[in-house]
Amino acid sequence: MSNKNYEGLEPCPFCGGEAVIKTLLGNIYICPIHEKSCPIRPNTWLISNLPIKDQIKVWNKRYITRKPEEEKG
Repeated sequence: MSNKNYEGLEPCPFCGGEAVIKTLLGNIYICPIHEKSCPIRPNTWLISNLPIKDQIKVWNKRYITRKPEEEKG
């Protein structure tokens, strides 16, 4: 298993842990070094069939949710 840092890779959106690129069983994926308190612990293993540049785009995507009272506006 290898571990590489890629420029422009955002940290974990849930705990702020540093994100790194790993290779396992021939699949390259993003795996952050999570804080112990991370509630979600995401990685991109399930989409590791995509090129790493596409995985980085997906990983770096941050969704903004609206509160129900803001939608009524």
